[in-house]
Amino acid sequence: MLSTSFSRMNEFRECPLKAKLKFLDKVPDPRPELPEGQEHPFERGSRIHDAAERCVVDNYDHLPEELKKFEDRFRVLQKLYKEGRCETERAFAMDKYWRQSDPKDFENTRYRMIADVLVHLSDDHILIIDHKTGRKDGNEIKHLNQGIEYVCVVSMLYPDAKKFTFEVWYIDKGEVLSVEFDRHDLANHISEFVKAHSELWEREVFPPTPSSQACLFCPYKKGTVGRGKNAYAGAGICDKNMN
Repeated sequence: MLSTSFSRMNEFRECPLKAKLKFLDKVPDPRPELPEGQEHPFERGSRIHDAAERCVVDNYDHLPEELKKFEDRFRVLQKLYKEGRCETERAFAMDKYWRQSDPKDFENTRYRMIADVLVHLSDDHILIIDHKTGRKDGNEIKHLNQGIEYVCVVSMLYPDAKKFTFEVWYIDKGEVLSVEFDRHDLANHISEFVKAHSELWEREVFPPTPSSQACLFCPYKKGTVGRGKNAYAGAGICDKNMN
């Protein structure tokens, strides 16, 4: 796989074949358009992420309804942004030697990451914030793993920082998941992170690894994708469906 990210690695760990079909073969998801007036969860998430960025950058006086559970926190971000201590949609990129690269350098960049918000709390303490919409329960471990990976990247690119905080803002719930790391705690995490992604860059075989979780929403399976009124027929490429 030419380039990776947390989401690509997460898809690969769930099912290598699914990751190959999605990111290498670029097989489209056969998901049908929703009826007029309905919004797909991914589209809603993207819209709210955009609103969260504009709220900080454009210093909104009135927050969109979806963000009001975090109004006090967004007011703090607006202040920090004015002070030059807060960045939104901060893109990070690294080459095959794990050196910082230009995110627009598609030839040499091998790893990518975007932090919804990056805050310099002090000269040696960095806060990374990720906005989440939709379901929280059952996703906490995945979100914690994302936090570990994001902190690893930021620590590699900000060598003078000693302390890192990763927060998930569950926009719909009004809840926060927060974890802190000291630099001396990160050595093993960084080693594992670099090893996993470096190996994925060189991988040539992508077998299916069916499971009830991986197969339920896989758009490439033979069978029905998802449940309920928005379920639809899969692309029929993989017959290892366990649902």
